[in-house]
Amino acid sequence: MSLNRSLVRCVLFAGVAWAALADAASAQTYNRLVVFGDSLSDNGNLALATNNALPGYPSQRFSNGPVWVEYLNSTILNLGPLQNYTGSATNGQSIDLAFGGARTDTLNGLAPPGIPTQISLYSAFGGTFGPNNLVTLWGGANDLFQGLDALSTPVGAQATMAGIATAGAGNVAASAAQLSTLGAKTVLIPNVPNLGLTPSYNIDAATSALATYSAATLNANLLADMRATAAAHPGTNYILMDTYSILNAVVADPSAFGFTNVTQACVSVPSCVNASTAAQNRYLFWDDVHPTTYAHYLLAQAAAQYVYAPTLALYSGSLGEMGVTDRKAAAERGLDRLRDHAGSTDKNDYFVDAIGNFGSSKATDERYKYDYETGGVNFGLTRNIGNGFTLGAAGNIDTGKVHAGNGNVLSYDPTQFSADILAGYRSGQFFVNGTLGAGVSLYNSWKRKTVGPLANTADSSGSAFSTVAEAGYDFKTGMFTLTPIARLGFIAANVDSFTENGIVAPIHYNSRTIDAVTGAAELRASAAVLQDKDRQVNIFGLVGYGDFLSYHGDTVKGILSNNISQPFVSQLTKMGGDGLLLGAGVNGAYGAMRFNVSYRAGLGAGHGSGAQHQVTAGLRYEF
Repeated sequence: MSLNRSLVRCVLFAGVAWAALADAASAQTYNRLVVFGDSLSDNGNLALATNNALPGYPSQRFSNGPVWVEYLNSTILNLGPLQNYTGSATNGQSIDLAFGGARTDTLNGLAPPGIPTQISLYSAFGGTFGPNNLVTLWGGANDLFQGLDALSTPVGAQATMAGIATAGAGNVAASAAQLSTLGAKTVLIPNVPNLGLTPSYNIDAATSALATYSAATLNANLLADMRATAAAHPGTNYILMDTYSILNAVVADPSAFGFTNVTQACVSVPSCVNASTAAQNRYLFWDDVHPTTYAHYLLAQAAAQYVYAPTLALYSGSLGEMGVTDRKAAAERGLDRLRDHAGSTDKNDYFVDAIGNFGSSKATDERYKYDYETGGVNFGLTRNIGNGFTLGAAGNIDTGKVHAGNGNVLSYDPTQFSADILAGYRSGQFFVNGTLGAGVSLYNSWKRKTVGPLANTADSSGSAFSTVAEAGYDFKTGMFTLTPIARLGFIAANVDSFTENGIVAPIHYNSRTIDAVTGAAELRASAAVLQDKDRQVNIFGLVGYGDFLSYHGDTVKGILSNNISQPFVSQLTKMGGDGLLLGAGVNGAYGAMRFNVSYRAGLGAGHGSGAQHQVTAGLRYEF
């Protein structure tokens, strides 16, 4: 089969989820996959048992290629081949025990084995679950298919199907409980897709509505039953996967996912069934109720979003770090304004600066890379009140964009509003300056890509506080001045809790706080290149080193929203400090007006740190 071209297209439309995991190690590690279920998860078991009398397709699957658990096992978890059920298994290998036609109960006996029988067979041949095994349990559709097909009259159809759906949900929950009893620690349970959208049932409005009702009823009962099961089995993390909503989204906007046909079965259309795999994958459905392998690939990408939610939550770590970065930059600009103050006693020295910040953080085992660009305005005044003392105030407004992860998996718009109180003292060539500041942060238009065009969105907010002080001494020799400066500060940033809105694995994030003590030492060299009555021009450069002297960042805590899964805690490595400091600029005066242009960079210190840059250009006027 010509699957390569199909997979290229899969990457174009759905590879975002895999890219999200590729640039940071997972907070959880799965070393084996064990699969129970029906035809949606059958990787060839029924074909082996019937010599491919069923399903009878060339792939020996109920699709035109691998099913979702195969992609999950081999492409995402990177665990090699997914073993078929042959009556025995090695506990170190991934294994699939799902059979096409399986019900959630044992009414079919052993032909094919229902999900409870699959679990019993697995246990009987010595199958066990390790602490890092991932188990999938997907069933219920066949119960509904058989119920719908057996209806002879529409009278009482909803009541009949409600009973079947309720029983099916209870059976899945009972199987989930049995898996916990056998030692399973993580169980992923997809709900039933919207069967009313499948070619088998989308033939007319009434048939479609009843199939949709049946699936929705089973899913509602499954959620309730699994809440009770999860409470009774706290040693197992059960994760529900919403395939019902995913299918609705695909059918609502097929082209966004790469499909051209979402209503017909490929096997029923000669031009499709006789085409290449890539062409077949333009169809959502392979047959009347089963998806094409490309659709299975999308399901695997969705599954990754659920089972790796604790890892993906690390993206939120950039929020607090942006608060720290902005607050630190604002405090340093305040120190610069105090250092540059040259106004007369009892007169205000007003200033306004255009500001820009840009930088990055590198990916490590426990963090994602991100890049940011912000710009805005810094404004305020300083005033010499006599006896060497200068007081002032500054305000900062800046906004911009953050992009995180490979392929810009995450983006959001940070906006900061902050204010600083400035105070300085100079005695001859010695000076001491300090700032005390606070601000609020808005993190708007949070967009975390999940599967294809789907993304989870949110807005959040936060706050930050800082107090920074420096001391220095000007060594003047003719037109040159050398100024060594030592700086010490405390910065704290908080991000409020927030919840994503979305179809695939939305996350609720707990609030998070970072607090750090910063230190830096730098040497500034300046030269007065123009000095006359009305005009002054000075150029300067700096070199130094800065880093966090202490750093505490809360772990990333959260939980899948509208789910039954357990809360998670993910460790995030600390953000990098300034590292080597470099800078240059020019300032001067023309009459009562003064100007300044400066550039400052920290090249990064610590594992995962990236370069950070600050650009400032402004005017000052004494009044």
